[in-house]
Amino acid sequence: MTLLDNIKVLLTGASGTIGKEVFNELLKRSEEYEVSLFLRGSKKNKKNFQNHNNSKIFWGSLNNCVELERALQNQDIVIHLAGVLPDIAKEDPDLARETNIEGTQNLIHAMLKQNSKPKLIYSSSVTVYGDRLENPIIKITDPIDMDSDDVYTQTKIASEKLIKESGLKYSIFRLSYCVSTDIIGIRPLMFHMPLNTSIEVLHTKDVAT
Repeated sequence: MTLLDNIKVLLTGASGTIGKEVFNELLKRSEEYEVSLFLRGSKKNKKNFQNHNNSKIFWGSLNNCVELERALQNQDIVIHLAGVLPDIAKEDPDLARETNIEGTQNLIHAMLKQNSKPKLIYSSSVTVYGDRLENPIIKITDPIDMDSDDVYTQTKIASEKLIKESGLKYSIFRLSYCVSTDIIGIRPLMFHMPLNTSIEVLHTKDVAT
């Protein structure tokens, strides 16, 4: 990449609430970034993204290393947002581990095979710190809750470990509860924590920028 080249970004999870905002933000900065998407080839995704002619789409699965390697060619940055969310993780722990942990591991392996290895930006979760009823103020140096019995949290802790040990350049963002005007109302996910938990709410647009 030269100083005149756009930074090439591969985004996973663009169909999600945060992913949509990140994708839109990257498109606004088209003079800086050339964005490609790695998406599951579901009917819903193909319908929702059929008119996006301003970005390249790689249809595939995080469980398919060949598809990942194809998408990763010549990328400078990978923003990894794809994953199973807490409510689904609770219902289907095996799917959560397969997607969130094994999928991340496959992505790392595919990145390591590239001649020029891209940087990995990963969306983790503030849940890795555990319940914070007694001490709600979280510092980045606080220890993570290795004894958590929450499946979603376990997958995030495991994925962070894989990334840190990969040798890749990386940034990990431990996101708090994210809200969007696309999702209005009380979500069951809010009750996965003690009701008197203090929490800092993030807007998806702020996360994207």
